[in-house]
Amino acid sequence: MASQAPLDIFFAAYVAFEYDASSPAIYEFNRMCQFFKWQKKGDDRNLAYMRFKDALTGQFNSTYGTDVHDYNSWKRLAEVLRISPVPDTISGCRKEIKKVFVNITDLVDTARTDKDVVLFSSEHELSRYTKKSKKFFPRNEAKAGGF
Repeated sequence: MASQAPLDIFFAAYVAFEYDASSPAIYEFNRMCQFFKWQKKGDDRNLAYMRFKDALTGQFNSTYGTDVHDYNSWKRLAEVLRISPVPDTISGCRKEIKKVFVNITDLVDTARTDKDVVLFSSEHELSRYTKKSKKFFPRNEAKAGGF
């Protein structure tokens, strides 16, 4: 039996809500909050959001890995970011990936939605997009891997 993805497990806990796994995760979370009529600052929403952040982090880890010494993880990330040719070393991948501006939540979604990840030409553009879309990745999450 194949293991379920962390976001699938998270949304499955809310059985009354009909989750669309092909939709961006934050959109589904917001839709679920509306479905349950949770208040913005309410306890139910806050608890769900904490669990959602854990699931989002787990989803990133299961998709891209957690081992910073694993070339295949770096290669997979470089491919998703459309870096071509993909460098044949970790340091080469890391160097090229550092040049790319991408929303990390979108990186999680791209594997689920089959849509190319949006690349930005500057940190400023990425920041504006992230604030507007409210797609914040919990980078200080306890379950976040080193990758």
